[in-house]
Amino acid sequence: MPNLAQNFASLLSVFLFAMVCSLTITPLVRAHALKSGAIDVPDSRRIHLVPTPRWGGIAVYVSILLTVLCIAAVSPWLRLSLTSAMPKLVGLGLGATVLLAVGVRDDRKGVSPGVKLAAEMSAAILFVLVGGGIKSLFGIHLGYLSVPATIFWVVALINAFNMIDGLDGLASGLAIIMSTTLVLLSVRAGAIVPALILASVAGALGGFLCYNFNPASIFLGDSGSLFIGFLMATLSVAISDKGSAATTILVPILALGLPFTELILTTVRRLLGIVRVVRSREENVSYVFRIVGRAALFTPDRNHIHHRLLARGLTSRRAVLVLYAACLTVNAGAFILATENRTHQSLLIMFFLLALIACIRALGYDELQPLRKGLLLPLLPMQLLKRKSLRAAVDLTFAFLSLLAANWIHIPGSGGHVIDGYLTSKFLSIAIVQTILLGVGGLYHRDFPVVDTEDVLVLVRSISFASLGTWALCEIFGPFLIPGLEVMVLDLCILAALLGAFRFSFILMDYSFNGTNRNNPPVVMVAQKSTPRP
Repeated sequence: MPNLAQNFASLLSVFLFAMVCSLTITPLVRAHALKSGAIDVPDSRRIHLVPTPRWGGIAVYVSILLTVLCIAAVSPWLRLSLTSAMPKLVGLGLGATVLLAVGVRDDRKGVSPGVKLAAEMSAAILFVLVGGGIKSLFGIHLGYLSVPATIFWVVALINAFNMIDGLDGLASGLAIIMSTTLVLLSVRAGAIVPALILASVAGALGGFLCYNFNPASIFLGDSGSLFIGFLMATLSVAISDKGSAATTILVPILALGLPFTELILTTVRRLLGIVRVVRSREENVSYVFRIVGRAALFTPDRNHIHHRLLARGLTSRRAVLVLYAACLTVNAGAFILATENRTHQSLLIMFFLLALIACIRALGYDELQPLRKGLLLPLLPMQLLKRKSLRAAVDLTFAFLSLLAANWIHIPGSGGHVIDGYLTSKFLSIAIVQTILLGVGGLYHRDFPVVDTEDVLVLVRSISFASLGTWALCEIFGPFLIPGLEVMVLDLCILAALLGAFRFSFILMDYSFNGTNRNNPPVVMVAQKSTPRP
């Protein structure tokens, strides 16, 4: 068995051979596309200004196929590796061919979204039938759920790649970065066959990018984006099967993070775009959802991430380079995630989530601003929260969760011990006492939410009662009930924050929503039946 250096040398040879093939074949495909009429004509939704041939996917597909065949013919040990995985390779080849055929047709004459979806699901089912699939998530065996999970993952990634193919060189360049990362992960996991195919994908796209980068002389088209998305989805699953349970699905998701984020953003914003929040009753300050129209999930628009960057004033080339840099950063994080310990993994995931939220906010999607749109207001029904028993149950939950959080913060890594039955019963007892003391302070004699100064004073008084009661319990029972004074102080701070945030949240959201819509307040006027005059 070759060593690591020989593996990398073989993969580099595969990459270079596929690149040479693509550099040679792409001009031939471009000329054929021009003769056949597979041309992308500029319109109001397009970015380019000159009619440009499509069918770039054919050049990439043929280059990958030729590379794999030459691997099998030249290298005995690589041929042995490919032969051992022949059933899965056949499934991958058939699925990619189906998607290529549909894409070629769509690039020339157009194909309905239903036909595309059927082809995508067929390719995903072929992958499942040859033994591929997501077997577990975070160490949990999926069993029969493996099939729908795999189909969902494959179809989602195919559509994600299709969505990001909107600027010259964007989809092909991002696919090169992602496939290179997946090659490294494959070598690390010992998955040599996925590494070979991914190296050929990266090489073929590298040669194609020479003709596809701005200003592009040929587009990847659906003939390329569909089957490349399929290969990325299926090969990332094959790699994850070789990895540890902790990073089985996180690493592929992060490595393919940019197209996956585009897919989620597009789906969510199109769904939320038809949702309106209106005030249904002025006197009770009640809000409800209204559905306006139907979500156009499969209708193209100019609100993808690359479109938003162009709207910010970036040129097409600079927008592509910015997304390249973002993809490189995310993929570096995916590789680190696969190699670091669990503590660093948690910090890394938290960092990327915060960075993702900041980036989405910077893109300026109005649909994804829940406070301005008032999307959270109908989730706090006033009539229901006027019930004292429900508010007490919510506060009891807050009290229990604050104790768990305080204990976890005070003793890092104690999350597993919190589940211990004895400690949980103690925390639940304290939470019940705190809730009773909140009632003694008069918190449940006031209406929800906090609306005036007296309500604020009652809230402060009730929290003070709960604090004094917890302090007394700590003095009487000591560590037998509360594990340390520090935990008690942390608990009271967290509990006060949760109680205050819960009671002030509606007022803040109401102010934010009505402040944004001050010039056109979304009030529903309900017609009243009039009494006829005698």
